[in-house]
Amino acid sequence: KFLKAGSSRYDVVPLVEKIKGKPLYNEFVILCGRGALHEEAVTSLVYELNDLRGAESYSVKYGARAPSAGSSGATNKKTGGGAVVMERNDALMELLKICFSPRDESKKAAFNDFGFQLLTRHGKSLDSATVLEMVPPSTPLSKLGEFFAQALPHSAHNVREMSITKSLSNVYNLQVQCDRVERLTQSVQVDPNTLCPVCHKRIGDIVFAVYPNGKVVHYNCTNSNLQLCPVTGEHFS
Repeated sequence: KFLKAGSSRYDVVPLVEKIKGKPLYNEFVILCGRGALHEEAVTSLVYELNDLRGAESYSVKYGARAPSAGSSGATNKKTGGGAVVMERNDALMELLKICFSPRDESKKAAFNDFGFQLLTRHGKSLDSATVLEMVPPSTPLSKLGEFFAQALPHSAHNVREMSITKSLSNVYNLQVQCDRVERLTQSVQVDPNTLCPVCHKRIGDIVFAVYPNGKVVHYNCTNSNLQLCPVTGEHFS
């Protein structure tokens, strides 16, 4: 219970090293999950416990993480604010690596078959480009049909979302540039009778500051704060 509790605080790596190779498999797997040591956990479940299903369950529970930009496989999850968070499953990728390149050649057929089952069940959570590099070259296309059915539309969706995000970002940047140009091209007229609204003395040839709201004041009257207009109290970012 202590190991599983989300509130428990402990350094995972030393504990993993301490119990590695000992018959404390459940504890070892929990620690690996907490520390994202997926290769160690999956390898232990497959080769020491002969539990492919257990390795799959571990991967689903602990393996999801937010992908780097350009990842071609992910799972959409919405946060409370409605934002979409993209996740991919690194533990499943480690399990697939074992299934398609097992240590024991006598288990190759069974492991390969389980690997194709994983593709069918979890296609949306996998990096499709990496998966295609893993599968045996002699794999019939029919074995990848369901995987493609999940991965390709999902990849297209990711590309569309990235394109929309990039377009919105470009529009925002353009708006910022337009606002900046507009600010830079604004002008104010200062004549010999123009008074500083703070000290009520003539601006004259003394250094002055112009705020975005058009107020012209002596620089000394700004108190070195150009984000706060001393006349109106307005804040500017």
